[in-house]
Amino acid sequence: MDSGSGNNDALIGGNLNDDQYIDILDFGAYVNQFGVTYASVNTTCATPFFHADINGDGSVGILDYTFISVHFLTFRE
Repeated sequence: MDSGSGNNDALIGGNLNDDQYIDILDFGAYVNQFGVTYASVNTTCATPFFHADINGDGSVGILDYTFISVHFLTFRE
């Protein structure tokens, strides 16, 4: 992450809808994808929206929820 520039567009993992916050909308996306297993941990743009595998283990499960719950409503700097 480039913390020196004023144009830092890096997303916090778990921000599934690109709105700068981990909020109830991200939780809803996670619930919608719960139990999905991706064919590869390296998803492409062809993978249906939302990519809710936050921890990158290939499936959407409880570890992904843990990340959302810990960072819920954490605002960017």
